[in-house]
Amino acid sequence: MPSAHKATLRPAGIELQEVEFTFGSSFPHPRERAIREGYGFEIELPAVLDLLTGIDDGVLKAGDVKDLLLHVVDGMYPRADCWRYEDDEDKLAWCRRDGTCQTCDRHRDAFAESLAVAAERWRRWTLPDQYPYAAGNAKGLHEVGCHILRQGMPCSARQPPMMPKLCVPSPTKRTPMTARRRASCRTTTSPSTP
Repeated sequence: MPSAHKATLRPAGIELQEVEFTFGSSFPHPRERAIREGYGFEIELPAVLDLLTGIDDGVLKAGDVKDLLLHVVDGMYPRADCWRYEDDEDKLAWCRRDGTCQTCDRHRDAFAESLAVAAERWRRWTLPDQYPYAAGNAKGLHEVGCHILRQGMPCSARQPPMMPKLCVPSPTKRTPMTARRRASCRTTTSPSTP
């Protein structure tokens, strides 16, 4: 959804109050570039004409005006929520390069909570004397030793050493438990991590 933002531009010797920038109403394909380089932003024509007049009069340099406009756009990036408009492949590349991204940061606490819940469930799973029952998938309560519950459970669990990047899809595949794996799980008494 398009959004409007105002900024005061102060290039050398000129002040342009409340210049209106909009984001998200036009993405011209012939001049496609990164959003932080102005793609998707528009600026009001009178302000552009005043900047060009400053260049013609020798008060401003074209390079300084370009740097000023890019600086303003960079400051508007978070307010305009430009991250949502970025290409998914670009976001993934930046996350891998920087080690994190807005998506990872936004979901970090929820992911940590999910890991804590999974660790507690695994701890209980490995203590059948203290916790003899477990809930199945819409099948009600089962004894922990029930083959229905054990068929999809791994033999051991290990918490990730560090939080994986959330925006990087990591497919998980559940494999049915064979009789051999089931037997080896029954002999396992403790998980690899507490």
